[in-house]
Amino acid sequence: MSNKTTSAMEDRNLPPNHIKWMAGGLAVLAVILFFGARALGEGKVSLQPRIVQKGWYAQENCTPADDGHANECLCKADILGVTIKDDSKKVAARMQATLDERTPQPSEATDEPADSMSGWCGGKKISKNPPESTITNEESFKWRRVYESKSVLTMLSQFYSYGAGAAHGMSGEDGITFWKKTGEVIEPLKLASDDAIAAANDFIVNEFRTTLKDQLFEETLSSTQPVLSREGCDGCMMYYTEAGWNVQFGLYSVGPYSSGLIEVTLPKDIFPPPTTLMTNAKRA
Repeated sequence: MSNKTTSAMEDRNLPPNHIKWMAGGLAVLAVILFFGARALGEGKVSLQPRIVQKGWYAQENCTPADDGHANECLCKADILGVTIKDDSKKVAARMQATLDERTPQPSEATDEPADSMSGWCGGKKISKNPPESTITNEESFKWRRVYESKSVLTMLSQFYSYGAGAAHGMSGEDGITFWKKTGEVIEPLKLASDDAIAAANDFIVNEFRTTLKDQLFEETLSSTQPVLSREGCDGCMMYYTEAGWNVQFGLYSVGPYSSGLIEVTLPKDIFPPPTTLMTNAKRA
């Protein structure tokens, strides 16, 4: 407390004990406001990128099979993990463990070849970069925050893998939606009602046969199998965004490579948002 405030109290002829009591009360109030703000989730989770594997790697006892332009014995790595921090260390540790499980973790003891498309580069790191014209294996990975509210955090990983000499690489994404109060992963298909899942399936089929029909396989358009079920998302994954639950289909799962990653966002009035799902689950 400032001297000016204390002097104002003394000018009112308050007993010293009352002054101390009021000062202590203000301190307690400040603590309550701080943790109250935290309980309401006003602060964002802190995310710091960290290097898991970066640079060029050469596989031992490996001889390139091509004429020198493509070298499957070399691999370029750009793999970034993330360090997560929260006021609750327990919550942060739980979310961190989940993110680490889904982040490629290179092992120095592996005999896996460099062109295995394992999500990271095998071999030993080299200091000299190959000529720019050399085609090599590539592995990249990174996380980014796509949505955060007072109770929900969605992280999305983006990855790319290429084997030297291949016609094209393979890219993809993986989304995770966390319940910030506990750090647990929200599993929408285990929490939603049967009616909500059925309505979501109808919406996806309608999107397939109208908006997305020119991007999909014929067998996708004629299929009568539900995409979403209690067992999971068939050929797809779900994560929450500002617009609602996003259902993303991997390369080749419902359409050709040229169509890329197919996405359908479920309206909130069809499939409930995370807060509704978690609140209903706690009441059950």
